[in-house]
Amino acid sequence: MFCVGDIVVYGAHGLCKVDGIGPLPMKFADKSKRYYTLHTCKQPSMTIYAPVDNQTVVMRQPLNRAQAETLISEMPQYAVVPIMDAKERESRCREALQTCDCREIAKMIKGLHDRHEIRVQHKKHDTAADERYFRQAQERLYSELAWHRGRCRSRLYCPAHRPCLTSGNHIGQETSTLMAIPHNSKCRYGERGAA
Repeated sequence: MFCVGDIVVYGAHGLCKVDGIGPLPMKFADKSKRYYTLHTCKQPSMTIYAPVDNQTVVMRQPLNRAQAETLISEMPQYAVVPIMDAKERESRCREALQTCDCREIAKMIKGLHDRHEIRVQHKKHDTAADERYFRQAQERLYSELAWHRGRCRSRLYCPAHRPCLTSGNHIGQETSTLMAIPHNSKCRYGERGAA
């Protein structure tokens, strides 16, 4: 059970703040059923009502500092074989995003980047699906890694601060370093403790 004020990772929406717990504010709603009122970090004006007893969408605490640092240190060692079959690759990408597992998402980013490098060697462009999943994976992983240090994701993407982490329009702008996250610009949700 989460509390008001908690930051959570909620399914495809990524980082959200719990701003309320209670019945839906609509007249027709069942007043005995309780919901979390969530606002996303990406679009604070968007309101999500998630059932407290939800069993279908992943809802978890974000990585703490130690977990994030471990993940960052492990990333360069991930050995990922690019999946050449388009349908299988799309299915694996969708599964990785649905699990909300940062390690699987990091491996997905690395796999798509490696595939991009292969395609560049053959003078081919990335597919639209690869681009879409790559951007979604970037958004999910980088926003969580930035938040654990109390930073906004937008600063993590800012080319002026870290060119290799630009959100960009294509996979080739991504690198596997993922190490330096700027130490300025507070997240709208405040500082994250060292825990």
